[in-house]
Amino acid sequence: MMFLVNQLLDFRILNANKNILKISESDLSQFTGQVSEAFLWQAKNEGINFNVIKPDLFQCFFDRI
Repeated sequence: MMFLVNQLLDFRILNANKNILKISESDLSQFTGQVSEAFLWQAKNEGINFNVIKPDLFQCFFDRI
């Protein structure tokens, strides 16, 4: 549900011509871990073994939004 809400918000921003990238250097591995945590409860409820394999640190430039 949250994913769909975010898509609608992104679409709204695109329509307002305010789609500006906010690129910064950050740890993509940590970000991936945070995003994947949002799906753990659903995987647990469905009896799904949900694992994310990532390095301890992966510094790069990306837009966190």
